[in-house]
Amino acid sequence: MSDYISRQAAEDAMTQSVCGDTWEVEKAMEAVRQLPAADVVPVEILIAEIYKLKCQQDSKNQDYYTGYMSALSTVEGILAEM
Repeated sequence: MSDYISRQAAEDAMTQSVCGDTWEVEKAMEAVRQLPAADVVPVEILIAEIYKLKCQQDSKNQDYYTGYMSALSTVEGILAEM
């Protein structure tokens, strides 16, 4: 699993921790700005997909239905904490 940080957070961390002349810091920040953006999905889209999955569930097996809804609700909770 990969960890993602915002570009701004990386720039802030460099500004606070890099010791050197201003030119070196600016050169390092420019390198960070040149990195391509991560391929991530906004949380709102994930929540909308979970809602659709919950609406589409029509299992006659009550145990399966309960487990399915519980798993989706757990993911919703994790996303809410993020």
